[in-house]
Amino acid sequence: MSKKIYLHLGFHKTASTSFQHTCAKNTERLNELGFLYPGFKYDAERFNRTLFNHSHPIFSAFTDKPAKYRFNIRNIKNITKTNKTQIEFLDKVISEDKNIILSGEDISLLKAKGHQDLFEHLKRSGKEVVPIVVVRSPYSYFTSACQQGVRGGNVMNFARYNPQKAKIEAIREAYGDAVKFVSFSEACSHKDGPVGHLLTMMGIDPNTLNIQNSNAGDSNTFIRLQNSLNKIEPSIIDGKVNPKHKKLSPIQGSKFLLTAKELEEVKAPIDKENEYFKELLGASYCDASYKTSQELSLGDLFENYEEVFKLKKPNLSGKAVKLLLRSAESLEETDLALAHELASIVLEARPNGKVIQKKVKNYQTKLNKK
Repeated sequence: MSKKIYLHLGFHKTASTSFQHTCAKNTERLNELGFLYPGFKYDAERFNRTLFNHSHPIFSAFTDKPAKYRFNIRNIKNITKTNKTQIEFLDKVISEDKNIILSGEDISLLKAKGHQDLFEHLKRSGKEVVPIVVVRSPYSYFTSACQQGVRGGNVMNFARYNPQKAKIEAIREAYGDAVKFVSFSEACSHKDGPVGHLLTMMGIDPNTLNIQNSNAGDSNTFIRLQNSLNKIEPSIIDGKVNPKHKKLSPIQGSKFLLTAKELEEVKAPIDKENEYFKELLGASYCDASYKTSQELSLGDLFENYEEVFKLKKPNLSGKAVKLLLRSAESLEETDLALAHELASIVLEARPNGKVIQKKVKNYQTKLNKK
C-alpha cells in the first residue's frame, strides 16, 4: 500500500493542540504503526527547542510575508536561514518510508499560492497528500478566536469579523478534491473526542495511543481583564515585542461568551457565514444558537482579580497604580463612570495621594452634573 502524508491544517480552536500533544507523546507507538510524527528543531539565538506544532516551520517557509509572522517577530532573527534549515528537514521527513503526519493550525492562514506551493512540494515525495481541515461553527469559532487573540496580547475587535470562508476558498482552490473537511461538532461526538476522530481518519486505532487533552477555554473574567491590559500594553507594537506587556495567569470561572451587545456587532457576518457553511458543507457545520454572557464592568473584573493585583490594599504596587490611572484616563471621554471606578480603587490604596484625590473629585463633580 502506498504511503500517505496527512496534512492536518487545523483550523484554530478545533483541538489542534490536543492532537499535536497526543502525537508528540506517542511518537514511538506511531512509529511502530508505520507513522512518523516529526519534531522540528530550532537552535536560534532567541529560540532553542523542538516544536511538535508544525505551524511555525511550514507557515514561515511558504508564506509570502514571513517577516510579519508573529512567531518570527518574537523568536527568529535570521528568518531566511531558519526557513532553509526547516525545509531541508521537512524534505528529509517526507522521504522516509512511512506515513507522515504534519499538523499546524497556522498553515491554514496561507494564501492560495502558499497552499499550492506546499501541496506541490509535498507531492514530490511520491506520497499521496491528504489535507484535513476541521471546521468549527462561525459563532463558536469567533468566541474561541477572541480568546486566543487576547491570550496572544491582542485586543478584541467586535466590529471586525474575519470569516473562515476566505481560508476555505483558498484551501479548496489549492487542494481541490484531495481536501477532507470535518465538522468540529461531529468530531467531538467521537468516543475519544476530536483527537480520536482525526486518528481514526488516518487509520490509527485511538485505543492504541495515550490521548492528550489540553487548551481548555478561558473564563469570561480572565479574558476581559487581559483584554483591558492589552489595550494599554499590547504584546507587539510596530512589529516589535513590547517588554511592558503583562500576561496574567488564568483563573476558573464561567466560560467566555460575547455579551448581547457585542453579538449585535458581528451577528450579520456570522449569520452570513452560517448560510455559506450550510450550503457548502452542511448543517452540522453551523451554529444551532448564539449564547451570550452578562456584561461586566472593569470594576467587577478588578474585584474578581483582587488576589492577582492586590487591589484595594495599602501595598498596591506602583505598576498597578499606573495601570489603573492610565486605564481611567483612557476612559474619561467614553465612560466617565468606569473611569471614576478605577480611580477610586487607587484612592482606597493611596488615600493621601494628592493627584488621585484631585482626579477622583474631578470625576465625581462631572458625574454629578450629568
